[in-house]
Amino acid sequence: MEIEIERRYLMANNPLTHYDHYADEVLMICQVYLMHEGLTKRLRLTQFLKHKFHTVGEWKLELIHKKLISLATNEEHHTTITKDEAFKLLEANAYIGTCISKTRYIHYDPKQNLKFELDSFHNMDLNILEVEIPDLHFQFIIPGFLNDEILIEVTDLRLNNQTMSKLPCNVFNIEEIKQIINTNNEITTN
Repeated sequence: MEIEIERRYLMANNPLTHYDHYADEVLMICQVYLMHEGLTKRLRLTQFLKHKFHTVGEWKLELIHKKLISLATNEEHHTTITKDEAFKLLEANAYIGTCISKTRYIHYDPKQNLKFELDSFHNMDLNILEVEIPDLHFQFIIPGFLNDEILIEVTDLRLNNQTMSKLPCNVFNIEEIKQIINTNNEITTN
């Protein structure tokens, strides 16, 4: 498992008008939380809309196990799975909340060797910026085009995806994610 240390920020409602211009990669993500083997895991379906290493329009399915170590620090393990494995997981496991649907805009800052991810949640007026850092005390500078849109740091406020999946405004349902998985033959397995 990899260790992930991140800081999270609540952004203004619509920073996307200029952020899309700066994004190196753009992903459409649907994910659902499952109780699997006694643990909470997320099943994620990603479509690559703009990407350095994947074909535009390509889909990827992953099972992600994320374990909280401490505030802002998690252990995380990603496993690429097949469509058949995804359907078995969806049929055999209890859901926690509903499916989250979001567009992720990724900006790489080579000077700081950092990745800035802005998640714009569909069906919600919510944008969250995440920055993965090498350690909790790492000092970094948020690029100006992002910094101007930050409202407040929410790393310690538990404004996480699993919590948001329980909000009533998340109307994207499990049958819709099954349909997306089933109709896309171009799902990658690497």
